[in-house]
Amino acid sequence: MYTDKGALTHEGTGFPLLDLFVELEKLISNQRLDELLTKAWNESPIDTLKIIFQARSIHAGKSDKHLFYRCMGWLREHHPLTFLGNLEWIVRPVVEKKLKKKEEQKEGDAVVVEMKDVEEVDEMDVRRFDIKDGGSHGYYADLLNLLVLAAKDQLRYDIDPRPVLWTPKVEKKKPEKSPLKGKRGCKSDRKSRIGQDAKRREKEERKALPPDERERLRQENIAKHEAAMAIAKEDATKKKHEREVADHAAVVKKLNEDPFYRALHLAVARIFVQEIKRDEEKLAASERDSATFSLASKWAPSLEKMHDRATWITSTMAELMFTPESVSQEKQPREVYLKHARQNYRKHISALRSAIDVVEVKIAAKRFQEIYYNRVPSLAMDRYKTLFAVKDLERFEKYLSDVASGKTKISGAVMLPSTLVKQAFDSNSDCIITGLDREHPPTKSEVDQYVKHKITELESKVVDAQWNTLVQRIRDSGTLENAIAVVDVSGSMFGPTFSDGTAPMHTAVGLGLLIAQVAKPPFDNAFITFSHNPEIVKLDPRKGLRALVKEMEQANWAMTTDFNSVFEKLILPMAVNNKIPPEQMVKRIFVFSDMQFDPAPVHRISLSSPFHWDETNHQRIKRKFEEAGYELPEMVYWNLAGGRDGGPAPKPVTGEVPGTALVSGYSQGMLKVFLDTGDIGEQEEEVEVVTVDDDGEITITTTKVKKEIDPLAVVKKSIGNPAFRMLQVFD
Repeated sequence: MYTDKGALTHEGTGFPLLDLFVELEKLISNQRLDELLTKAWNESPIDTLKIIFQARSIHAGKSDKHLFYRCMGWLREHHPLTFLGNLEWIVRPVVEKKLKKKEEQKEGDAVVVEMKDVEEVDEMDVRRFDIKDGGSHGYYADLLNLLVLAAKDQLRYDIDPRPVLWTPKVEKKKPEKSPLKGKRGCKSDRKSRIGQDAKRREKEERKALPPDERERLRQENIAKHEAAMAIAKEDATKKKHEREVADHAAVVKKLNEDPFYRALHLAVARIFVQEIKRDEEKLAASERDSATFSLASKWAPSLEKMHDRATWITSTMAELMFTPESVSQEKQPREVYLKHARQNYRKHISALRSAIDVVEVKIAAKRFQEIYYNRVPSLAMDRYKTLFAVKDLERFEKYLSDVASGKTKISGAVMLPSTLVKQAFDSNSDCIITGLDREHPPTKSEVDQYVKHKITELESKVVDAQWNTLVQRIRDSGTLENAIAVVDVSGSMFGPTFSDGTAPMHTAVGLGLLIAQVAKPPFDNAFITFSHNPEIVKLDPRKGLRALVKEMEQANWAMTTDFNSVFEKLILPMAVNNKIPPEQMVKRIFVFSDMQFDPAPVHRISLSSPFHWDETNHQRIKRKFEEAGYELPEMVYWNLAGGRDGGPAPKPVTGEVPGTALVSGYSQGMLKVFLDTGDIGEQEEEVEVVTVDDDGEITITTTKVKKEIDPLAVVKKSIGNPAFRMLQVFD
C-alpha cells in the first residue's frame, strides 16, 4: 500500500497479534477492530486477551478506557465466560508502578519486576496477585460503565460508548436575535418598541397606585409564580417517577431474560461489596491510613445517580451488604426491606468516603479549607484546579509555591502528555495584567481581569507541576541511553480532534518532550524536527512545560513529512562530516508521527520517465547508512493517528525486521518498555560458537551477544509484564 503522500509502505506486519497491537487505538474502525481481534484470537487467545487489557492499563499500557470497552464488547459477543472471568483484574492492584533499576535486579531475573504480595492469602483469593502500593489496570467505575453499556444493549465493539456514558451539561443559550432586530422601520423593531412602551406604561400605572394596592398585586404575582413552580415541580416529580419505573422494568427484564447481564450484574456487585466489607473491617479496627483502603467506596454508585438509574445496582449491593435481620426488617415486605437496606448502604458508603478523604465530598460541602491538596489525585486536580483557584485562592497558591520549592508534591503521573501539552498551548497567550495599582482604587473591570489572570496563572502552575511529576515517574522507572525523538507536527497531525480537545500533534509534542527529558547525555533535552531542512533543537531543562512548548513552537517545522531528510540531510551528513565513530552514533530514534511520509524516490530510467519508488522509506535510509559505513539506529515507529477511512494503518516495516519497533497509542505507559529497566535492545541471547583447531578437534562454546529488537519482540515484552499473568481464557 501507499501513504497519503504516495510513499511505499506496508498494510500488514505478517503477524495478526502484532497487527492488533499496532492498530489498537481510538481511531480504529468497527470492521477493522472485529477483523483484527478475530485473527489475533485464532492465533493466540491468551495473548489477545493480554493486548485487550494492555489497551486499558493506566500504568502498563495505552490507558484508553473507551477502546477497552469496545474490545470487551467483542469479548461479550464471542467469549462471554472469558469476559466475566477476568473482571476482577481490572481493579486489583497488580501493576508495579515503578520498575526496578538495572542495578537492583538480581542476576538471572526473567521479569522486569518482582511480585510482592501484601499478605499471605489463599491460592483462590483475588488478592493473591496484589502488589503493595501497586496500581490497577483500570478503576472501579470501569465495572459500572460496562454494566451500564450492557443494560442499554450498547456493550458492543461496533458502538462508540461515549454518548451512552456521558451526560453533557446543557448550556442555556439566549435566543438568537433576528438580523433585522433593532433596524428602524422593520416589523421586529416596531414590535420591540410597542412591547417596551407597554411595559413602561404598566410600570408607571403601578407606581401611581396606593401602597396597599401595589402590595396586593405583588402578593398575587408571587402566588401565581409559586403555583406555577409547584405545578412544574409536581410534573417533574411525576416524570422522574415514570422514568424510574421504566428503568426499573427494563433492568428487571434484563435480569430475568438475559443470562449474561444477570451474571455481569451480580459479578460487579460482588466485587464492590467484597472490597467495601474489607474496608469497613479496617475502619472498625481504627486503621485510618487512607492508603490502606481500596477505592471501591469512592466509585461505588450513589443512590439514584447515573449508574444506579440505569442498572439499579445499589439495590443488589445493599442486599448483599445487609440482611433483613441486620436492618430490623425481617417481617416487612421486600420493598420496605430494600428501602431500608439502600438507606444503610448510603450511610456506610458516606462513612468510608470520609475515611479515605474523597475530595468530591468536601467540594460538595464547600469545605475547601479542609482539602489537603497534596492528596488530590491527578485527574481530580486537573478537573477542579480552576474551582480551587476561585474558592480557595490563598491556600491553593501557597500549595503550588510549596510544590515548586519541593516542600510538597502534586499528583500527575497518570496524566496523558497530550492533555498537559494542550493546556500548555492554551495557556501561552500573553496577558498584560500583572497586578493592581494599590495607590488608586481599581475599577471592577480591572479587578475582574486581574482575578481571571490569577486563575489562569495558577492553572498553568498546576500544568507545569503535573508535568514535572509525570517526568519524574518515568525517570524513576529508568532512563534512555543514546536516544532522541523525531516529532511530526505536519498538517495531517492537527486532526482529528479527540473528545478531550487534543489532536495527534499534542501527543507527538508531549511524548517527544518526555523522551528529551528522560534521555541521557549527549542527546538529553533535544529533539529533531520534521522538515525539508530538519534541525536538532536543544531545550532549556530549567524551563517549565509552558515555556518548553513555546520553545518548540518557535522551531523550524515547515509543516512537512519529509522523513528521509531527517536522515539524509541531518543525521548522516553530521556523522560523516564530523567523522563520528559508529559507537558514538545515536542508537535509538523514536518517530512520533501518523506515518503518512513523503515518498522516497530511488531512481528513474530516463530523464523523461517518472520516478519509481521500489523501496520503503525505512529500506532507503538503511541502505544510505550502510553505504556510509554506519549501522542504522534502532527505529521506534510510534503511530499516533491510525489508519485512514477505516482502513489499515500504514506500517513502515513488517514484523521481523531487526532493529525496529511498531507502537501506537497516546500514553506514556508504553514508553516504559523502552527504558533501561525494560530495555528490549539491551537483552542478550546465548549463541553457540564452533571452532576447529589445527588438529581438527571441534570445540563448542556459548557466548552472549546483543539481541536486536524487532516489532514482534516488543509485543511479547509489553504483554509479558507480570501485571498480565493472572489473565485466563475460559471459552
